[in-house]
Amino acid sequence: MKNKAAFLVEPGRVELMNCKFPEMREGDLLIEMDYVGICGSDLHFYQHGRIGRRVLTEPFILGHECSGVVREVGAAVTGFSAGERVTIEPGIGCGHCKFCRSGRYNICPNVKFLSSPPDHGVMRQWVAYPAEACFKLPQKVSQIEGAMIEPLSVGVHAAARAQMNVGDTVMIQGAGCIGIMILLVCKSMGMKTIINDVSTARLKKAKALGADHCVNGAEENVPERVLEITDGAGADVVFEAAGNPKTALQAIELIRRGGRIIQVGNITRETPYIFNELSRLEVDIRTTFRYCNDFQTAIDLVERGGVDLKEVMPKIYPFGEASQAFRNASCDADNATKYMIKF
Repeated sequence: MKNKAAFLVEPGRVELMNCKFPEMREGDLLIEMDYVGICGSDLHFYQHGRIGRRVLTEPFILGHECSGVVREVGAAVTGFSAGERVTIEPGIGCGHCKFCRSGRYNICPNVKFLSSPPDHGVMRQWVAYPAEACFKLPQKVSQIEGAMIEPLSVGVHAAARAQMNVGDTVMIQGAGCIGIMILLVCKSMGMKTIINDVSTARLKKAKALGADHCVNGAEENVPERVLEITDGAGADVVFEAAGNPKTALQAIELIRRGGRIIQVGNITRETPYIFNELSRLEVDIRTTFRYCNDFQTAIDLVERGGVDLKEVMPKIYPFGEASQAFRNASCDADNATKYMIKF
């Protein structure tokens, strides 16, 4: 059988090319892809050809947010059948190190992650993948929603790291896809939400999705506005989801005494914190890395209606227009929370 993929040939250029049909191992599922989302990390590779030390040196298949249909089941697999709809968790730990043994496989030093060199992604028609990292999609969860379980899991993991209490006020820095997912998870948990961005279009979307307060950082003094909303106390939790040193540093001005700053965005530049300010407030700074045992929680949230991903409404392009989808996602991110490829 034939297989075709969207390859990033060089920064700014995606081409559709034939690729090898996957060879199944006995523990794999053969999956025919339906939808693959374009992640912020995909865009970073598309624009720059690298993320930190991970550098693209040859044509590379991007994509790790996906849903598809099982077409064949490996000989050693139980619990799955051909025809079932699935999403996949793109990171698999070694299973042997102390982090994997303690359940924190996301920080395994040998983790293999789809669309992170040298491991190709899933923006291709057919994929073979270990069944242990595949999750069935319930009837109430559509294929489009299934392809957004991955970024939703980032929000679930960030919320878990924050250890929030019902009624806490949370400040979300950045209303891109991850900021929106954090918003949806926090709303499902009963939090009061403030979200900041410099894009009017993104803030309008955040408001429609339930944000209690939207602050435009390009037009308003963000710290003053947050203090006004919180009666001078500051937010209980600040999520930095913009991946920007400026918003990361600004968190110090937004957090209450004894609060928690959760760094979710991927910042690759130096960020000079003044630790005296943090110490004076006895603030906790916690980082997050992807997710860990969060996929099923995210699926359950969508199934029971705690999070309505239908309202996110991604902009969808056919597989044949993958190159155009990347161009538009790169230069027009304000007009869609998520860009997605349909096979």
